[in-house]
Amino acid sequence: MRVLISLFAALTATAPSGFSGLKAEIIWRTSIGTLEERVNHRGCDCADGTLVVTYSNGAVTVIDAGGSVLALRSPVPELQGALASVCEGGTLYVSTSQSAAVRLFRIGPGGRLTLLRSFPMTGAPNRFALLDGNLWVLGMARVGNSHVPLRRFTAEGEFLDTPEVPLAAMNGGLINQLVLQASLAVHPGRQQVIYVPANPFRFFCFSPDGRLVESKAAAGTRHEGADLSGLAPWAVRRSYYDWVRNVLCLPDGRLVAQIIKGARPGGDASFLEVIDRNLDLIARDIPVPFDMGYLFGADAAGYLYFVNLRIPGASALKVRLID
Repeated sequence: MRVLISLFAALTATAPSGFSGLKAEIIWRTSIGTLEERVNHRGCDCADGTLVVTYSNGAVTVIDAGGSVLALRSPVPELQGALASVCEGGTLYVSTSQSAAVRLFRIGPGGRLTLLRSFPMTGAPNRFALLDGNLWVLGMARVGNSHVPLRRFTAEGEFLDTPEVPLAAMNGGLINQLVLQASLAVHPGRQQVIYVPANPFRFFCFSPDGRLVESKAAAGTRHEGADLSGLAPWAVRRSYYDWVRNVLCLPDGRLVAQIIKGARPGGDASFLEVIDRNLDLIARDIPVPFDMGYLFGADAAGYLYFVNLRIPGASALKVRLID
């Protein structure tokens, strides 16, 4: 069921001096039913606004840009263990942990997925990105004698290299989740893949051939850097720290980031920040009520998509930013 709803006035950002004011407006909210416990729910959006939610028990929900549910928990056995995914040109790439592979599907009428081919991939992919026909993979993997957070493959699955992220992904045999639970944004205007860790809020910009060409801290953000002096990020509850939940690129070259404030005094909040193509903050404090869920993607028209993966009461939302 689709609901046309305008977000209440509290969603208008209280922009500090020097920042443009933006507000978010919900275009539609669509229920995707009750989710199952102990099942990983992931997914991605396509440029035409199609949303794909995958279920690690082997099912998929597909929603079109108008909010209509084309497929609801449709069984797709090849999606068993589904985690990272990305959509380009109507083709869906999905990592499947149970078979240690990436499977490619064609999204057809009615949200039907047709398996095209697959190729093996080890490691634990969290996110995918595609640039110039190459697949960027974020997630811990062992390459040679090292553990690396980023890898590149051709679209056919041939391993290329490991773009270097100048942050420690491992410490004493333990994984730094602030580095692993990061974002990958493809910026067509800059012809770059931009990696953003959950904390610190910093942009690491890579050229199409995998070279780090720029590193820039987000200035003016409400996101607070974690003080890890003498304290490893896995030593306390993960929710204590501020997290960059997701970063994505709009067609006009702006970036949108969702920030989750840690559960501590002054924290426990969710909001958007907008960054220009020069990686300078231009809008902040655009509230995102927790029932909107998490920033999922953006389409070719500049609309944002959120997915609330609560059990029960899951929903998908289409949102636009307006002055």
